[in-house]
Amino acid sequence: RRGHAGQVKTCKCAGAGRPGFHGLGFQVAGPITKGKTNIGTIATGMKDGKARTVYVNNICDHEEAYAETNNQAVSYTTGVPAMIGAALMLTGQWKGAGVFNMEQLDPDPFMDMLNKHGLPWKVQDLAGPLAF
Repeated sequence: RRGHAGQVKTCKCAGAGRPGFHGLGFQVAGPITKGKTNIGTIATGMKDGKARTVYVNNICDHEEAYAETNNQAVSYTTGVPAMIGAALMLTGQWKGAGVFNMEQLDPDPFMDMLNKHGLPWKVQDLAGPLAF
């Protein structure tokens, strides 16, 4: 944790220094979380004049994310896309006046950056639209 002017603070609370415990004494989920996130979307549309349904998704392993970042996969899969969106706005690749849904913006640089920043995605063709 960082305090003012970037100095590192040492927690002296109950639980400080115990693996898996926050300095306030309660256990954090990061070191004990197992499994994976699966974030995706099913899209149906037309491509080259033919109907197509695809499943685009990313799977992130909690233990791998924690080992690399000291955070759960759910934190990683929330923070990285937000960082990418901010970077695309700051570099001018995403721009415009007013409020936008990200679906209104060019997805290609966003998807490319997901791959570069540890959230690789894949596309799976499906037989057709799913009945919900």
